[in-house]
This record gives sequence, C-alpha cells and structure tokens, in this order.
Amino acid sequence: MSSTLGGADALKRFAGLARRAFPEWEIATAPFVRPAGDLSAFFGRVHLATEGEDGVPGTTSFWQKVFNDTPGGGDARVDIAWLADAISSHPARERERRLDLFGFTARVFTNAPGDDETISAAHGFGSFAALMLTLERMGIRTPSVYVAAARQADALTSLDSGRGAVAIGQFQGALALVARLVTVRTIDLATSERLAGELFALRLDAGGYYNGAIGAWLTDQVAAALPRRPAGATIDDVLVAGAAGPASSPATATRVEWEGQRYLVDPGVAELARLRRTRDRQEGITFSTALGVTALVRRLNAATPTIDEVRKAAMMLDAAATELAVADRSADEPAIRSLREAARTLTALTRPADLADARRVANPLAPIADTLVSHALVSLAYACDLGEIPMARF
Repeated sequence: MSSTLGGADALKRFAGLARRAFPEWEIATAPFVRPAGDLSAFFGRVHLATEGEDGVPGTTSFWQKVFNDTPGGGDARVDIAWLADAISSHPARERERRLDLFGFTARVFTNAPGDDETISAAHGFGSFAALMLTLERMGIRTPSVYVAAARQADALTSLDSGRGAVAIGQFQGALALVARLVTVRTIDLATSERLAGELFALRLDAGGYYNGAIGAWLTDQVAAALPRRPAGATIDDVLVAGAAGPASSPATATRVEWEGQRYLVDPGVAELARLRRTRDRQEGITFSTALGVTALVRRLNAATPTIDEVRKAAMMLDAAATELAVADRSADEPAIRSLREAARTLTALTRPADLADARRVANPLAPIADTLVSHALVSLAYACDLGEIPMARF
C-alpha cells in the first residue's frame, strides 16, 4: 500500500475504531481468535486492491453511494482512516459485505469514473457476486458491461423454476464458454467483451425463453470469432477446439526429453483430446443437433419450406430424438416425444398445398430447442472443469 496511514491523528482514529468496532471480540477469553473482518483483514484487502496506486481511488461521496450510505460531509478524497470507519464500524456480517464490495470495486473500477454507472456496476456485485467475479477474471473493466450483466441476471432470477432452469442454463453456459475462450487465449479481451455485451443484450420473450436467440448468437457471433476449422468440421469441432485453446506449431512447441525420449509439449492438442473423451462419456446433446433444431425453428417461422426441406427437417428431428434417447434420462422423455411427433407431422406433409402447415411445428419446438442448447452449453462447461472422467467398472 503506497499511501501512509495519515499521521498521529489517523492513528488515534484507528485506535478508537479498534476499541468500539468489535464488541463481539472477547480478548480476555479468546485473545487469538480474531473477529471477522477485523482491521488486519481491512488492511490486507486495501493493500491487495490498491497495490501500486497512490492511495484509495474515489471520493467519500462515491464510496458512501457504493455502500448505500446517505452521502454527507462533503466530497473529499478518501483517506485510509475514513474508509476503515466506513467499513469496520458495523456488525460482523455487514463488515464482511463491505470488505468484499470494496475489494471488488477498487480492483475492477480503479480507472473508471465514479459516476452512477460505476456505482450501479458495484451494486451488481452485491446481488450477483459469482457473475461479477467471472467478468473480472475475464479482464473486463467497462462498467456498462457489468450493469448489463446484472440487469439480465435479475430478469432471469424472476422466472419460475421450470422456465428459469432452461434460460439460466443457457445464460450461464454461454458466459462460461466466453470466459473459457479468453482464458485459454483463443480470443482476445476485446472480442470477449463484445461477445459478453451481445449475450447480455439478448432479451427473453414473454414466456421467459430466449426463443433461439442464444443459439443464433452461438452460430452467428461466437463461432465466427473462432479460428477456422478444416472443411467438413462441425460446430462441435469448432467450439470444442476453441475451448481447448490454440495448438502450438512444431516450430514454437516446447521440447522436453524424458527417459531418453523427446517430446513436443502442446497443451492445446492435449486439452482437445481430453475434452473430446469427456464429452463422449457425458453422452450429452451435441451442438450440431441443438443448433440444428434452433435453426429449423427459425426457418419454419421465416418462410414456407419446400417438400425437400420438410423431408430433411423430419429426418433431423428423428435423429435429435434418437440422440436424446441414448442418454436414457427420464427428464428428456417429453422432449423426445415432441420431437418425434413433429417429425411425423412433417412427414405427413406430402403435397405443396399442405406445406404452410409446417409452421405449426415451430412453436412447440422453440422451447425444446432452447432446452437442447442449454444442455449442450452446460455439458461443455462441465467438461472444461471436470478433468478426466474415469471409466466406470461394473
């Protein structure tokens, strides 16, 4: 911490704070059990949040608004003793909340203006800490992105458990994918911030579904931002390779020698092989199937299909039902029945005059398409973080 404590007057303020701020600390009976959020925790958090900076960023008015205190006493630059009082002169639970909020805000928004948008972004941490910390780990420092993320998370948490599970699965899985892509350096920070902003801008429909919006975003924006794959590569190949990280070229790969053998170390290739093995063992839905159903719903809503398109659509829906059935999960049975029923409906459309009826298939399939996309995204998120899954023995 580059700033000083402020001289004798500040030290007296610290001493007074220490005497009155921790009534739960029974020093005589528990001298070595520190209270939660004591002054040592405060100084450690200030040091981590302001290391290399000239004092604590912001003004007293700014931090009062961040802590939801009533502004008062002018708008002076913050000193350490004032901040210690603002954080530590509260009950234990509130002290810890303020310490976490201060640490997050000072780390992420050090160079951001102390305006209402920055304050709103800081408040988002109080409600959605894991979401905000994910954006921080990605390297994003733009307050408006945090505000948009919190706004969308608030909309998602207001949904009932049935609709909310699908929408939240898509949202969390999509953000986990973007975070993974920037962590393994498949995409840069600017691209990750753009993709996150686009994700947070997607709106739920009146029924609480994304209605194919995240599927379209994956196809049109995320896949387009990833390195090109060889001809014939599927969308699964593209996304999984992106999540694995870029492969090294033979010229730049690290060379090691072990027990007389020479090896090229290529983490990207090794991680890609691990992800493929893990996803095979998950027996989850593929992105090709999930995004194929999403695209089919969009096409049926956009225009009357041809006989050939209807025939191909029926085959694809049958294949999607079969893929779901392989996992043998009871929760998937309604979706399997709906997919097969839609396939039968399309198969029965054999005359050009009947093709307009194909649109009736789209509405029931829309929530199923969202569910499939949610399953695929969550499956990939788990595959990235699970590590090797041992083969079961029976």
